[in-house]
Amino acid sequence: MRLPPRDGDTFALLEAMKGLSRRTQVYRTCLKAILDGRLPRGTRLPAARELARQWKVARNTIDEALMQLQAEGFLVRRTGDGTYVADELPRFGKDEPRKMRPATGLEPSKSTKRRACRCACTSAAMTPAR
Repeated sequence: MRLPPRDGDTFALLEAMKGLSRRTQVYRTCLKAILDGRLPRGTRLPAARELARQWKVARNTIDEALMQLQAEGFLVRRTGDGTYVADELPRFGKDEPRKMRPATGLEPSKSTKRRACRCACTSAAMTPAR
C-alpha cells in the first residue's frame, strides 16, 4: 500500500475558482493529482474526514467528489479499507471524465424547469381531446 507523499503541495486543494462549487474544486484537485501522477496508481488517499479537515470543506462534499471519481473509474473505494487510485485508469476519448452530475436532492435549474414545462405544454397541445 502506497501513501501519498507528505509534502504540503502534493495534495493541496486548488485555489478557489470563480463560479465553481467546492465539490467541483475537490473533484478537479483529485483528478488533476491522479492525471499528473502525483497520486500514482494504487496509492491510498487520505481519509475523507482528514481531507475535509485539511481543506476546510464538509465531509459530504469530499464524499460526493470521490464517488464521482469512483463512478468514472479513477478511484476504488473499499469499505473499512480506504480509497485508492485505480490500478487501471480510464482512457481518454470515449471514457473521458464526464461533467459533474448534480448532487442528489438539489433543485433543477431554471432552464431545466423551462425545458420540462415547454415539453409538457407541447405534448399536451398535441394530445387530442376526448
